[in-house]
Amino acid sequence: MHKKVYFLTAVVAVASFYLVGCEFGKFPLILDSSVTSSIVHVNLTTPLPTQLTDSVSVNISDLKEATSENVDSIKFYNLTLLVENNTSTPLNAQITGLLSINGDSLLSLANVPLSEFSKERSIFDKTITGYKYHIAGIAFLLHTLKTQLPPIINIKTTVGSSASALHFDLKVKVYGQLYTKTK
Repeated sequence: MHKKVYFLTAVVAVASFYLVGCEFGKFPLILDSSVTSSIVHVNLTTPLPTQLTDSVSVNISDLKEATSENVDSIKFYNLTLLVENNTSTPLNAQITGLLSINGDSLLSLANVPLSEFSKERSIFDKTITGYKYHIAGIAFLLHTLKTQLPPIINIKTTVGSSASALHFDLKVKVYGQLYTKTK
């Protein structure tokens, strides 16, 4: 009886490895990490109300250069925000604003404490009060990553605050996986 159980376990393990191996053979994983990231520098020292509009361009076609292989597809997993190098922004500062990609709203913030992003946070995190992601912007991002068109996207940030000074870097990261073309 024990020999049958061991034999069946071995057959299932080999079959599972074969099936998984075939799938990896068709779509081998090239890069399993942050696909790309950009930083928006926020530097304002003005009388209240304080507001900043800034843009950064991300070359999506550069993703193909991440490997010497031909990229077949990109699978999107997450987009995160992180505040770094917060030098003189008051700890209790709240921000209101909009992040858009090529004119499509990606997320909006209404009186969100800047401290919410002192650790990397997903844009899909529903625990942040006053924070909302927009389906149109997400759909545009997914389509752009899938088709690699347009080759360059423009991320525009409009940030306002009740604080008289804003000095920090907002790091935007896109997480995903790259797969090679089948031969």
